[in-house]
Amino acid sequence: MHPTYFSSFLLFSITISLFNYSKNRVLHTINFSLSIFFILLFSSRVIIIIMLLTLFSFIILSLNKRIEKKIYKTLIFVVISLSFLYVFKLDVVNKRFIEIKNHINKPIVGNYYNSTNTRVAIYKCNVFLMEKLPFWGYGDSLQKELNDCYEETNDSNFYKLNIYNTHNYYFHMLLYGGWIYLLIFFIFLFYLFIKIKSTLLYLFIFIQFILVNLTENYLSRHYGVFLFCYFTAIFIFINEQRNTRIKQI
Repeated sequence: MHPTYFSSFLLFSITISLFNYSKNRVLHTINFSLSIFFILLFSSRVIIIIMLLTLFSFIILSLNKRIEKKIYKTLIFVVISLSFLYVFKLDVVNKRFIEIKNHINKPIVGNYYNSTNTRVAIYKCNVFLMEKLPFWGYGDSLQKELNDCYEETNDSNFYKLNIYNTHNYYFHMLLYGGWIYLLIFFIFLFYLFIKIKSTLLYLFIFIQFILVNLTENYLSRHYGVFLFCYFTAIFIFINEQRNTRIKQI
C-alpha cells in the first residue's frame, strides 16, 4: 500500500482515539502511540503536517472547554506535541522536509528527480492542461495528455518509469470532466459538510480528507474510496438513521 494511504488510515484512527479517549484510556493510548510511530516511519509529509494540525487544533479546542473534564487530555497531547520537536531531528523524517528546501526549484534532468521536483513538474503540467481545458475535460485521455506535457517540459523520461497522475484530486476532477464535473463534486462535499458540521469528530475527519486530496488522487484508488465510503456510511448516514430513531422514541 502507498505510504500516504496507509498513513491516512492511521491518522483517522488517531483522530477517533482523540475524541474517545475517556472511554478506554489504555486502548486509545496504545493505538495513539503505535499510529504515530508508523506515521513517522512512513514519513508521508502531508500526513505528518495534517496530524500536527489535528493535534494542535484539538489542544486549542480542549483548552476552551471546562478544565476539569479536559485537562488530562490537554496535558497528554501537549507533551506528545512537544516531543515532535525531538522526533523531527530523526533522519527518516527530517530528510523528507530538507528535500523540499533543497530541490523544489531544481528541474528534472535525466535521472535526477525525486518526490519534490517531480511534484513540481506534475503541478506545472496540471496548470498547463487547465489553461487549454476542453469544456468536458480530457476524459480517459487525461494521462496521455499529462505524459505528453511531461515529455515536452522536462529533459527526462521519468514519466515512462511510473504513472504520474495529477497528485491533486481537485485537479483530477477538473481535468477529467471539466468545470461542471468539479462543481458537482464540490456540491457533494458541501452536502456532507452540512450533515456533519455539528459534530467535531466527523468534521475533523472530513477536513483531513479535504487536505489529503490536495496532494493525492485519494479517491482514485480503492484504498481511498473504501475509507471515504466507510466514513460516509458509518459516520453520516447510519448515524443519521440512529438519531432519527432516537427522536421517534
